[in-house]
Amino acid sequence: MAENSFKMKLTKKRIILTISVLVLAAASLYFLYYYNTHWKPVTVLNYNGVVIGFRQDIREAAKVPLYTDANSTNPDAYLRIGIIHPLVTNITIVFKNVNLTENPYYTLEGAEIVGKLKLAYSNVRPPVNLNFTAKEVSSYDNLPGKIQNPIIALIHPAYANETSVRFDAREHVVYIQGKTHKDFDLATIRFLMAALNIQAQT
Repeated sequence: MAENSFKMKLTKKRIILTISVLVLAAASLYFLYYYNTHWKPVTVLNYNGVVIGFRQDIREAAKVPLYTDANSTNPDAYLRIGIIHPLVTNITIVFKNVNLTENPYYTLEGAEIVGKLKLAYSNVRPPVNLNFTAKEVSSYDNLPGKIQNPIIALIHPAYANETSVRFDAREHVVYIQGKTHKDFDLATIRFLMAALNIQAQT
């Protein structure tokens, strides 16, 4: 009788232990799933069969505001139509000098923009022979963009008063600015997400 009672207690302990292990395993799997879908930074993705990377999390970049000069219900599509356009032959990237230490940030952002816009234009039909030029400016005011030659103005944190992407379709100018180096990166990525039609799942 005592032996049966001992076996029953042992069996109950095993059942409780097994259930506890299963609950712990299920909780761990759920945590891993939730982490991968909600918290883990997304810096690499597949764009039309090409793996592309970003320096920051695209989910964080998606939070950067994008403003247009039109009362558009879809500012991303509005910007995309203005930048990824079959009439565009040249895109000019403009910047305002800061100093030797800070100017390389323009190169980083510009290289990312050029590389990814070339990828976006590879899908334009008929094919577009697109050129990029860079130009130093003394002011971001009255930039002379055209439909064939839109301008992307990179506004360094030294000159930025906000973190945002602004698209002036009448002047064919995109203003990308960030109050910190990280914000500058995020704003650049936000612009590219709109131009390449990349959606971040939050």
